[in-house]
Amino acid sequence: MLQRSLVCKTLIGRQFICKFTNNNMFAWLSIDENYIEVDKWLSIINRQLSKTRTETAFYTSPITIDEYNRSAIRSEFLKIRQHIAPVIEFIEMLFDATQATTVVSAGDVISIGTLLAAIQDARPLEERLKRIPQSHVFKSGSSSPDQILKNILQRLEGFGYVETCKKGLSYMVTGRMDYLYDIINFINEHQRLSLEESAGEQQKDLAF
Repeated sequence: MLQRSLVCKTLIGRQFICKFTNNNMFAWLSIDENYIEVDKWLSIINRQLSKTRTETAFYTSPITIDEYNRSAIRSEFLKIRQHIAPVIEFIEMLFDATQATTVVSAGDVISIGTLLAAIQDARPLEERLKRIPQSHVFKSGSSSPDQILKNILQRLEGFGYVETCKKGLSYMVTGRMDYLYDIINFINEHQRLSLEESAGEQQKDLAF
């Protein structure tokens, strides 16, 4: 009963239940009986359980879109779109700095010390890092690579894309990052749709 209450409270707060950062709740919700029970309960408030394409996080999405929730959905969609460009700019820099073979995703750990060392060893990467705060999303008054990087990661944590671990020395990427990729894929697949049409199309897959 306690686990059920925690899961429902988390989902009602429009938060994500991540396989890596909320593993106990994720495992509980992965049991068919529990999933069905929670999904049925959510339907009372016009919400349903959804999962990222990579199946790394649960979240809720509206069952139907009408005049009562359309405005809120559109507003949330706009807010998320504002994050996309600056967050992807950081992800691309992270990809190059770590010489990774895939983009960062849920469960990956970002080490501040390792990343900062790689950036400071390559001037082009440091210049890219300093350009990121030009966006209002990561705006910073500091010119120090160390402070800029920490500010970016703290903002990402505020958005729910990462969670701090190891006393702030590293961050773990959450399922919400995979959700952002889902949104980007959707936008790329439906570039010709109007914003309002896009929001309507996503009602069964994306959470607003």
